[in-house]
Amino acid sequence: MNDHGGHNITTKTFNDQLTDKGWYEDDFPVYCDPAGGERIQEITGGTKANNAVDSGIDYINSLIERERFYISSECAGVLSEIWDYSRDEDDKIIKINDHYMDAVRYAIFSPVQQGVIIG
Repeated sequence: MNDHGGHNITTKTFNDQLTDKGWYEDDFPVYCDPAGGERIQEITGGTKANNAVDSGIDYINSLIERERFYISSECAGVLSEIWDYSRDEDDKIIKINDHYMDAVRYAIFSPVQQGVIIG
């Protein structure tokens, strides 16, 4: 299985890879970890992701429950982390080994309208 993530690469390499794929031609948004600081500005199409953990995970769970969320077998990083998202006895999210899952959450939840409450 190949790992196709952009983990631990330079911003220039990331930009070059997306340009080579033609993704920038269609105003492709790149949702970045808000903690990325000035590096976000260096990424073509870079914008701060919605980093709401609880509501983001709840939103993805709602997609799973409605059978509207699928992971390709090619996404080895995501598949290795997806079961590590869990809740403790106080219903608080426990995040362990979560870089790929954070990226998935950013990509899926960031475009969702602000103020969406999933109850």
